[in-house]
Amino acid sequence: TYTSETKDIAGYKCMKVEIKNKEDGNLSVAWVTEEIKASSKAYSYLKGFPLEYSVHTSNDMTIEMKVKSLEKMKVSDDYFKIPKDYTQKPMSELQKQMEGLQNEDEKE
Repeated sequence: TYTSETKDIAGYKCMKVEIKNKEDGNLSVAWVTEEIKASSKAYSYLKGFPLEYSVHTSNDMTIEMKVKSLEKMKVSDDYFKIPKDYTQKPMSELQKQMEGLQNEDEKE
């Protein structure tokens, strides 16, 4: 749902979008600019590109991402090469690590 709220992020006019997850009912908020066209299909449901995003997860965590600055530049193909020391892990292992971090925070 697009709202009438707007704000400036990194020099771009952004519109507030409230996104309700059909599966769990959790609400997320995106601030989207139409000045940048997304080439990724991940954002095809939005009218533009998100510069700020807040996701509320089912385990009461909130993940927030916000663009601080943007710079248009050419990037060489080498930039996208996977580093030799990169280790691929299954999502289940990452979730266990995140749960462990959350449990440590609760102990403090």
